[in-house]
Amino acid sequence: MVIARSLIANPGIVLMDEPNRGLDNETALQIDLLVSTLWQKLQSTIILVTHDIEQAVFLGTKIYVMGGKPATIVKEYDVPLPHPRTRETKRDAHFLKLKNEIEDFMYSL
Repeated sequence: MVIARSLIANPGIVLMDEPNRGLDNETALQIDLLVSTLWQKLQSTIILVTHDIEQAVFLGTKIYVMGGKPATIVKEYDVPLPHPRTRETKRDAHFLKLKNEIEDFMYSL
């Protein structure tokens, strides 16, 4: 629960690097729901580094895709999905469209 403690302290910025690495899908979803709920209440800036496109779309308001050597930002996406986000968000047509668009772009790199 380091993530929850970090957010409850109400910092101006939180850096997260692959926070769900090694977690099963259900636990990862619970962590994402917790982070989303705490973010809504506290409005801290969260910078999340992840290779999980679904997690990025679920938690993000902006997504930056990096590529090249050295890595640079090659594409930026806005995530116009409403809050609160729930399990059902992942089934939403807009969610799936954005997730697929990002996946297609990344496979084209």
